[in-house]
Amino acid sequence: MTASKKYLKQLNAHLTCSPAHRKKFIADIIPLLDEFSDNYPQAELNDYIQVFGNPKTLADDLLQTLDHAEVDEFKKKKARKKLSIKICIAAVILLIFSGLLWYIHFILINHIDFEGESELIILDETTDVDET
Repeated sequence: MTASKKYLKQLNAHLTCSPAHRKKFIADIIPLLDEFSDNYPQAELNDYIQVFGNPKTLADDLLQTLDHAEVDEFKKKKARKKLSIKICIAAVILLIFSGLLWYIHFILINHIDFEGESELIILDETTDVDET
């Protein structure tokens, strides 16, 4: 991955706004990054940070141009999405744990012995059993 792509990836991670605004910001900065990359092909990530600034700082500056209510709403929406994912993961873990407990309970109630061989005897109604 080139240094310009690393910079762009870090910038993108800090852009907490709608996808439409994010695409516009990225579209605006890509030509600048490409021009810098053409002029300095050996440039590393630190060179991009020196020229364009820290990706987080640049993202904050870009977000300042947007309506604060919109940015705050997007941040809340993103936080709710993360919380929903965490709740779903916890529910799946709880479901697996409950199933495991039920399975263990089933084994204990039915005294299933997995170690020894079980023997099943089927008696036919026509067979007489000696009762001596």
